[in-house]
Amino acid sequence: DDVLPAPLLGALRKAFEEGAPFWAEHGYPTPGFFSYNQPLGDGPGDRRAVAVSLIAAAAERVLPLAARSFPSLFCGDAGQRRRV
Repeated sequence: DDVLPAPLLGALRKAFEEGAPFWAEHGYPTPGFFSYNQPLGDGPGDRRAVAVSLIAAAAERVLPLAARSFPSLFCGDAGQRRRV
């Protein structure tokens, strides 16, 4: 569906492929579940939104699509952006 540019997708595939250092460095496999929280800015012009990692770069590409597809998750009653 071309949501992510080919270079970013390729880098993500490499970073998370079987045997990649990420898995051992993060304790996989693990008996419990855990996740990561990546703060997002308000858009590409927001200095807080500068991608500092592959995950952040992917999230910043997907965020506008998710907001358009699921607006109720992103806006409150007064049109204020909700934290997701």
